[in-house]
Amino acid sequence: MKYLFIFLMFLFPMSDEAQTLTGKVVDEKNTPLYDASVVVPSRKDSSFVQGVLTAEDGRFSVNTRSTGAAILRISSMGYVTFYKDVQSGDCGTVALKQDSRELQGITVRGNMPQYKMAAGGMTVDVQHSVLSQLGTAADVLGQLPLVNIAGDGSISVVAKGTPEIYINNKKVQDNSELQHLKSTDIKSIDVITSPSSIYQATVNSVIRIKTFHVQGDGFSFRMDDNVSYNRFWGASTDNYLKYRTKGLEIFANPYFDTDTYTEDNSVMQDIQAAEHVKVDQYLWNHSRYSNIYGCIGGNYDFDENNSAGATYTCTKDLYNRGYSRGAYQNIYINDLLDGHIDQTWDFGGKEGPRHEFNAYYTGKAGKLDIDANLSYIWKKTDSKKFETEDSKELDSRTITTDDKQHSRMLAGKIILSYPIGKGSLDVGSEISHTYSKGEYTNDENYVSSSLTEIRENHTAGFAEYNLPIENWSFDTGLRYEYVKSDYYSFGVFQDSPSRKYSNWYPSLSASWKKNRLGLQMSYVCKTDRPSYNSLRDEVQYDNRYFYEGGNPYLRPSLSHHFDFRLIASWFNLGMGYTYNKDVMMWCVTLYNDQAIGFLRNMNFNHSQDFYVSAVASPKFGWYQPTFEIDGSQQIFDARKYGAARNLNHPGVIFSLKNRFVGKHDFSAYINLSVHSNQYSGFVRSNHFSNFNIQLIKSFFDKSLTLNLKINDILKNQRAAMTMYGINALITKDAYTYS
Repeated sequence: MKYLFIFLMFLFPMSDEAQTLTGKVVDEKNTPLYDASVVVPSRKDSSFVQGVLTAEDGRFSVNTRSTGAAILRISSMGYVTFYKDVQSGDCGTVALKQDSRELQGITVRGNMPQYKMAAGGMTVDVQHSVLSQLGTAADVLGQLPLVNIAGDGSISVVAKGTPEIYINNKKVQDNSELQHLKSTDIKSIDVITSPSSIYQATVNSVIRIKTFHVQGDGFSFRMDDNVSYNRFWGASTDNYLKYRTKGLEIFANPYFDTDTYTEDNSVMQDIQAAEHVKVDQYLWNHSRYSNIYGCIGGNYDFDENNSAGATYTCTKDLYNRGYSRGAYQNIYINDLLDGHIDQTWDFGGKEGPRHEFNAYYTGKAGKLDIDANLSYIWKKTDSKKFETEDSKELDSRTITTDDKQHSRMLAGKIILSYPIGKGSLDVGSEISHTYSKGEYTNDENYVSSSLTEIRENHTAGFAEYNLPIENWSFDTGLRYEYVKSDYYSFGVFQDSPSRKYSNWYPSLSASWKKNRLGLQMSYVCKTDRPSYNSLRDEVQYDNRYFYEGGNPYLRPSLSHHFDFRLIASWFNLGMGYTYNKDVMMWCVTLYNDQAIGFLRNMNFNHSQDFYVSAVASPKFGWYQPTFEIDGSQQIFDARKYGAARNLNHPGVIFSLKNRFVGKHDFSAYINLSVHSNQYSGFVRSNHFSNFNIQLIKSFFDKSLTLNLKINDILKNQRAAMTMYGINALITKDAYTYS
């Protein structure tokens, strides 16, 4: 330890003549400005002596390394540079005036840097960019680097999968919540690709959305109406009412939505058993759903450091029906047509009511920061399906299935932060109890009925220490998780599929930042545990030659992530490597050695993944493009397990997002993305592209906004894939009317 101290002293020498200047930088509306440049230049020649960037709350602390009076220079893009003669100590609050200039009749205001370093990833400024006028939080995420939104609305982060999303400190349980948050209320968004120990060990990426702290008293009302058309009509209305007085805020948010989901499917199943069976299937299905959502809540600011609040949300399906007509199957046995089947099905679903309660407290006691939240969720679904298979050559069938799911969860989390030495220590705990019950029946007994219950208790403790040294910042964390999962079938405890997990998960990162340049290296250890759906004991009937289901004997996988990121204002470069042990992958095999395909999750020895991502987002006045290219490569010997081909090939995604900022509150977005073939596990996803346009015009000082979006104009966003399984193969080509 002595030699480490001497080494650090050598790297970062300190002078006993140094003096420290502190203060806070805000704009004309008293909003903190982060990433503002605070410099102490030389009095002799104005050359750079020492400088820092302001923190998120606008505060700064800079050592002058000299005694007596000093010059303080504060600047930020889009604001008039501020100069002041100061002595050591607190410089108070500095308010920068906004600087605007005319360019070809268009007022262009300077924007904050698009990207800045955040722990484990990067921060994208929304408040000071045209992103604030996009519409909803979902619209903003679709414009961010490293974030992909599919036609069905699912969100993923490049090379990191599905993210855990937070709005302030509240975890988003349903992505529909992103439709209720307006872009004008968003301050910034963090995209975290190396989540630290304060997040669950199963989380590989995090998106943190930070909103404004509302100021002022009174009543406000916002109404958001949407109409959509994609061969079928959909509509929604979202109303938000709020009253605020002396720190107390009460709000209500009723929402109604009706929409459709349509899919055009061509599926081929090739099964190599004692007989060679091939099923060519065409399936067109359409469903309409309508639901109502209501949220009420309130919060109270005791003072500038202490706040508490609670919300209650209820969601319920009013209508959920679907059908398929004109579907058929051609079945070939040993390359000879064995029969033709005409297929229909009708679906009836009922989701809800879904109840969710959340409560939070954030506060400060002396130097101790406290962040605590509590959540309770209760939900149930019931899906009934009636299917007919009519054939002249083969036996006709009627299949009736009923799938009921019921779950509830109680979870709490607390984080305590305290300064220790020159750094800060975060310690905390996370506890949850989950109950899930699933009942699946098939009246005709083509597949066995099942009744499963899973009771899970999850306890975690974590600690993380952050140490800033000059331009460096070091983070080290350790998380412990104990998970006990009890599995029951028809009320009888099942020992083999029941699980106990007890593991430690370390995390390390080092970052360096100076002015607009930042570098970050990180390592995190994560796990992937089987979901309740993957552990289910039931077998679902798709057709007479293909089933899918769960695997109660799945084991969790362990992964080691190594990431590197460079950020230089509007340029962002990232690369990483992941080693996955006992990796879980979807794979199709034979069902009980019969000529029937069976799709489920299975464990395999290991896999490796590499990725690289480069994003450039320069600004040319009214034109603000974002270029992004993402590359990935897996190393997994699928042929070793019986697959028909090697799937170790690179995949590339290129996107160009064009933003045009006009006068009179008008903006336009023209986006293009091109995906090459992508390879993951046993699956090759076929190439596709997406071209879309968005036009936004605001009136009455942005009190009224019209937003027109046209997605997938060329109709090339198709979900086409091939899964090379073990003695079985599936191909699918689907269009979802996106």
